[in-house]
Amino acid sequence: IGNKLKDKAEKQLNMNLEYKIKKIKLFSRLTHMSSRYANENNSKKLDVYTIASIGSSYYTKVKDKDIKFNFDIKNIFNKKYFIDSDTHGESRSYFFNMIMKF
Repeated sequence: IGNKLKDKAEKQLNMNLEYKIKKIKLFSRLTHMSSRYANENNSKKLDVYTIASIGSSYYTKVKDKDIKFNFDIKNIFNKKYFIDSDTHGESRSYFFNMIMKF
């Protein structure tokens, strides 16, 4: 009864898959957000969106120190979407990093 909460989707799905082969880990993420209202009056509705990301990690050692290399592609289909009424979601982006404990 009454207005629904602003920016709260009735349905949301987050799915993560990982597969490790020796020193390499492959992973993917899928986020689905159902439509939701952007204001308290329920007069503006945001569209449904689904975002997919993929990546890999490589584990190795250099001079007995563990090193991990990561490569991610977020929003692989470059889907345009709104997080809320005036904020666009991120476009496709690429990330590469290295993690070393010492």
